[in-house]
Amino acid sequence: MKFDMFATVSMNGYIASVDGSEDCFSEDNWVEFKKVVLSYGNLIWGKNTYEKVLAWGEKYINDFEEVKIFVLTYSGSENKFSNVIFCKNLDDCLKRWKLIMFLKDWFLVA
Repeated sequence: MKFDMFATVSMNGYIASVDGSEDCFSEDNWVEFKKVVLSYGNLIWGKNTYEKVLAWGEKYINDFEEVKIFVLTYSGSENKFSNVIFCKNLDDCLKRWKLIMFLKDWFLVA
């Protein structure tokens, strides 16, 4: 098993403004991001990233219906997507991954 990490960075060091709005993913960037994630089959997001993407519309989560999305969070969240799994830490994600025996590599977003 291997882990690769993808981190969003900006020239000024800010991904989001004080009010939480962001513009780091243009539609073209999303298309490229989606290609990479689909090639891995697994994705780890933090809860804030998951909620931001979900706020853009369910289409963006549905783009990954063939991908297991593991969301790192202590508090959990309401989940209506069969491919989204909430876990408390990376060890918890790995345990859940082993339980479902998903045999592809992972793509970690920070």
